[in-house]
Amino acid sequence: MGSCLTSKVVKTRKPHRCYGCYQLQPVGSLLRYESGTIDGGMWSRYMCPVCQEIWEDMHKQDPFAYESISEGDLFEAKEDWLFVQAKQDADAAKGG
Repeated sequence: MGSCLTSKVVKTRKPHRCYGCYQLQPVGSLLRYESGTIDGGMWSRYMCPVCQEIWEDMHKQDPFAYESISEGDLFEAKEDWLFVQAKQDADAAKGG
């Protein structure tokens, strides 16, 4: 089990790759910086505003939706997640 120790918006002093889309963000970007611990190790990531919004929206709908998301595949995971949600909504509307 992991825990988040730091979560804040920072203005970068050097380029960083966004965890969600893996695009290189230039110096002076406003990015979400998070760090924490998991299984005795440390982790940290930077996330651009677009990916942060997607991440938060997915978490609001299903807290476990992004457990298997790896660095750089947030957009692909979002499409998969939206497909599953739409199918569940359609099944619920049919009564199944």
